[in-house]
Amino acid sequence: MSVAHHSSADVSILTDLFQPYRMGSLTLANRLAMAPLTRSRALPGDVPGPLSVTCYAQCASAGLIISEASQISPQGKGYIQTPGIYSAEQVAGWKRVTDAVHARCGKIVIQLWHVGRISHPDLQEGGDQHGYTDYPFLDTAA
Repeated sequence: MSVAHHSSADVSILTDLFQPYRMGSLTLANRLAMAPLTRSRALPGDVPGPLSVTCYAQCASAGLIISEASQISPQGKGYIQTPGIYSAEQVAGWKRVTDAVHARCGKIVIQLWHVGRISHPDLQEGGDQHGYTDYPFLDTAA
């Protein structure tokens, strides 16, 4: 078994990962980013709750946290129990999350989403099918 030789230039590339990094107006503690993960843990009203506060705070050592996707309107909801950012209660929930991350010197940004036509009527108030389309060409019985 041979041992690979690393030059000092190779090592500096590896150590740069843990060095502060300037990204636009943000100075990040390191170059590590936490990718968005849909957790489906929102409380009724699609409000981020205490579990979200704990989860994101625990990840604050990443250089940047990109939050799970958060719908910008009730019509943009793609999954059950996903957080929104369009009501005062949801904004307050996200404020608790960001306060917890900032208390640990972390940086967090929100991923906004609207799933468009794929939102299922069951996720819409009153089962509204606005924008929902059946795809008859996928019907294999024909």
